[in-house]
Amino acid sequence: MSRKGSAHPDSSAQCLYCQGRTAVGARLVCRWQLISSPSCWIIRNGPQGSFGFAQSEVSALRSTLPWEAPGLSRVERVVAFLEDLPITQGSLAGTKLQIRDWQRDFLEAIYAEDETGRRPVRTAVTSMARKNGKTQLVAGLGLCHLLGPEAEGRGEVYAAANDKAQAGKTFSEMVAILDEHPELDARVNVIKFSKRIEVLSGHGKGSIFQALSADASTKQGLSPSFTIYDELGTAPKRSAS
Repeated sequence: MSRKGSAHPDSSAQCLYCQGRTAVGARLVCRWQLISSPSCWIIRNGPQGSFGFAQSEVSALRSTLPWEAPGLSRVERVVAFLEDLPITQGSLAGTKLQIRDWQRDFLEAIYAEDETGRRPVRTAVTSMARKNGKTQLVAGLGLCHLLGPEAEGRGEVYAAANDKAQAGKTFSEMVAILDEHPELDARVNVIKFSKRIEVLSGHGKGSIFQALSADASTKQGLSPSFTIYDELGTAPKRSAS
C-alpha cells in the first residue's frame, strides 16, 4: 500500500479513483491508493475505513481515451471527446452522444485554426428549438474546456443565464455526465451546494467550473477561459463589449 502522492506498489494494478480525493456526499473516494486483488478492488485507510468491490461491480479505467489518439485535428479531438460522453436522460439514455451533421458544421466553424494554430472564432451563437440536445451539447463543450482536449491549466469555465437556477441546468447535466464517465469522474471534485466542479488531476488540473447568474456587476475579476450563456436572447441587458 502506498501513501498519497507516491507510486503504486504494483505497476500492474490500476487505480479506479485518482489519489488524494476527499469525500463528497455519498460518493466513495480515497486518500490512499486503490489496490487490486484477483477477486476484488479494495480501498484501505480511507476516511471512512476500508471498502471492497467485486470486480463485476466496477470497470477498469481506460489508459487511452478516444480524443488522445494520434493524428486527430483540433475539431476531431473535440468531436471524439463529445462522442465519448453518455446521454443521461430520455429515450437514448445509456447510449453515447452522436454528433449530427449540423452540429459538426457548427463545431468546425468554431474550432477551425489559422496558419498559426489559433482559433480565429472566439464567440459563437447557436439557436435551436427545444428537445434538440442543446443542454447536452453545451454541457459537453463545458467539460471539453474544463478537463478535455480544450482544457487549460487552471482554467475558468462558467455557465451563465438569466438566473442561477437556469445556469444550474448546465451544471446538473455536466455532473450527470461525469457520474457515468469513470475516467473523467475520477479527476474531479463536485461541490453541489455551490454548483462548482474542480479538476484535481490530469489535463486541466487546477481548473474550475462555476454556475453564475447574469448579475455582471458582482462578477468583476473573473478570467474565463470558456463561457456558456444559456438563453442569451432573453437576457435583460446586453452590451456590445
